[in-house]
Amino acid sequence: MPYLPGESIKRTAQEVVKIFREGDSVDEKEFLLRDFFKKQDIELVGVGSEKIVFDPKNNFDRKWWHFWKKKKEDGDVVFVVNHDSVTTKNEASRVFYMHKLMHLLFPNNFPKVYSCFGKTGQELGKSGSVREKIKPSKNKKQKIEYPIAVVEDAINEIRLPVFELDRGDEDNFIVSGDGGQYYLDDLIMRRSYRDGYPEWPDWSIDKLIAYMTDKNYSNSDINRARKIASRIQKLTGE
Repeated sequence: MPYLPGESIKRTAQEVVKIFREGDSVDEKEFLLRDFFKKQDIELVGVGSEKIVFDPKNNFDRKWWHFWKKKKEDGDVVFVVNHDSVTTKNEASRVFYMHKLMHLLFPNNFPKVYSCFGKTGQELGKSGSVREKIKPSKNKKQKIEYPIAVVEDAINEIRLPVFELDRGDEDNFIVSGDGGQYYLDDLIMRRSYRDGYPEWPDWSIDKLIAYMTDKNYSNSDINRARKIASRIQKLTGE
């Protein structure tokens, strides 16, 4: 199951949403947020139409932060707060496992997601995720070794329950030093709370396993994918 962050991140998330809604323009919102984070020694990574991304550094619950510092392995983490979406705990779990599956399939296209948490009732600012921080390549001529187009082809071939990757905002993509073209936005699932997105009722684990077998994934990865996909199907059917 996804782990829930400590209480301090939830309090900060609530404050972030409150500040964001006070600003009249995107520039004003970002100014207010940068001022807020600066006072707490927290790095504001970015502000979008739906999300706020920030790096906590070492500024949260000691016991909780040391747990994540151990879990995050060789990368930094960031927090993504969805300030204008309604995400239940069940929906947060679907997002968590879908990102987990996509990172397993395409580790150079999707950051590792460590946790997702959803709102309860009418609470604000408690929808978001803890993710690996992807840093853009310092080389302006960085060659893309792992293009996102391969992912999109796989989504269609396997008929994964992902609606589409949002190419409307260039900030959703980063080319990292490992040659990976990373997708940083949330994955929208076809069977989700969002109205209007068509479903793929015939998506099956067999298609996924056949794809991974053909691409020579390890037996260990195939078994992990099978378990994750089973969990997604169960959550989707709830």
